[in-house]
Amino acid sequence: AMSRKGEDRFGSQTPPHDASGSGWVYDKDGHIITNYHVVGDADDIEVQLSSGDVLQADLIGADPETDIAVLRVEPERLHPARRADVDTPLQQGDRVYAFGSPFDFRFSMSSGIISGLGRSGGASLGIRHQDFIQVDAAINPGNSGGPLTDVHGRVIGMNTAIATNRPNQGNEGQFSGIGLAIPISMIEPIVSQIIESGTVTKSFLGVTIEELERSTDRFSSLDYQGHGVVVTQVRPDSPASRAGIKVRDIITHVEEQVVTNTTQLTARISSRRPGDHVELTIWRAEADRQPVQTVDVVLEEWDVLLQLQRLGFTRIETATADHADSFNVEYRPGAIVLEGRYDVAMGPGTIITHVENRRVETVEELREQLNIRRQERDAVILRLVLPDGRETTRPLLLL
Repeated sequence: AMSRKGEDRFGSQTPPHDASGSGWVYDKDGHIITNYHVVGDADDIEVQLSSGDVLQADLIGADPETDIAVLRVEPERLHPARRADVDTPLQQGDRVYAFGSPFDFRFSMSSGIISGLGRSGGASLGIRHQDFIQVDAAINPGNSGGPLTDVHGRVIGMNTAIATNRPNQGNEGQFSGIGLAIPISMIEPIVSQIIESGTVTKSFLGVTIEELERSTDRFSSLDYQGHGVVVTQVRPDSPASRAGIKVRDIITHVEEQVVTNTTQLTARISSRRPGDHVELTIWRAEADRQPVQTVDVVLEEWDVLLQLQRLGFTRIETATADHADSFNVEYRPGAIVLEGRYDVAMGPGTIITHVENRRVETVEELREQLNIRRQERDAVILRLVLPDGRETTRPLLLL
């Protein structure tokens, strides 16, 4: 069990609504795992062990996009939880147990089954990458961050969210039969990065994907019956293109784990490290070859600047007077587009000067501001100076 102190958004000293939550001991070095939304804006964090001892905890690092945070306490008399292997298959109907401190009833447990896998539903908490385990074990406010275990007591996930019949209330609602937990297969890669470096580096595949049912009209000739997601675009010079993934491929598995929707695939790829080899199973409609194939993909680091390719900007650097002269444009501090596509009026020579109302004068500042905004929203407004000198704005998706 844990509690925190800090100001709420109105400046009051009253603890926020999730001022207490749960966590679990990850290793003998004193690392405690919980949800980011439990401790994210805390000034002080206290951890109470089942022995009754209350310890001060430091926040080592966190990943708001997956709602995972790592704390550390003095590693005395700790008993790390046993963790299930990340490759252990989970099945709908498996018996599970949820631990935590619901409504501050500390060190409680409840039981249930796995109701579903690969679920979405954490948008109300700002969780971007979603691949949840759905359970019907009773989970209420205060369970957040607590472990979800199998019948052998091995941690298979972390209780994170409640699907409630009270709209837009997030974790303030009461349990209505649907609880969501982050699977251990996502937790371990994120936590190991945080422990090693205090930060998390995301990976990307380089494809645009759609749900099968949304692609029926455009890909009706595929004649495919089954699960998976359809590749609708492959970004040039990306991990996917280098691995030979093509438009119209249907991705059905990641490392033999079934893929049923786009958020599930995105979550599984982004939580892995750049440089990791990932085996994808695809279905490809080719008459002369076996339609089911495996592809080895070497993931690369995800960079928010890649999203600027949506605007046709393929190469951006910090603006200099020499850059401006080469494009015959007026020099302004910012990030200048050196190579671009699609819209000639917004192509090379365009200078990005602001993210929302925040001035940026270098590529590094542009990346920093986009990353900051990405934790808060799905899109931002960029302010630009076009090659002809006109100032304008453009929306940019950060998904």
